[in-house]
Amino acid sequence: MYSAETREKALKKLKEKINAENKDVKVGDMAVVSQKETQFLNVGQEEKKKIYTALCYSHQKVTEAMARKLEAAMPIEINQLTPIRVLFRRPLLDRPRTIHAAKIQILDDHYFYLNVETQAGTYVKEFVHSDFGRTRPSVATLMGFELTDGMSILELDVEGVDLEWPPPCKKERENGNEN
Repeated sequence: MYSAETREKALKKLKEKINAENKDVKVGDMAVVSQKETQFLNVGQEEKKKIYTALCYSHQKVTEAMARKLEAAMPIEINQLTPIRVLFRRPLLDRPRTIHAAKIQILDDHYFYLNVETQAGTYVKEFVHSDFGRTRPSVATLMGFELTDGMSILELDVEGVDLEWPPPCKKERENGNEN
């Protein structure tokens, strides 16, 4: 068993080593967290929100009117059957999920960025392409397309998670700075 001081020194040394050896990856402060603190990640899963940016492609032309139609429908509750891509490892369920906000930035007739704020647990890829109609409604249907199979997601980035994590480091708590 290591003392807290030894652990802090080891973590600091590891951080410095990683940052010195890697140009593309930078590590901030690290801390040992208890099992109780990690359980916090699963508590309140239904209330958490996540923000994503997706680069999308539509086989049909996308117009400003279609984009505004999607945005005006927010917030909206959708229903998602367990996606085909994860069905082999997850039970078949029909889950209600909330899309809190959505905004479209059209790049050209067929490409657009979708910024979306969702309830945690929402399958965003399937919200875009509908998973063969297994997500209802989908981006395509909310934009007014009759067919749901003409929408593709090319890139997906998580921009933010509405969650206070990790817990503040011991040093931050002692200094009264918990940000």
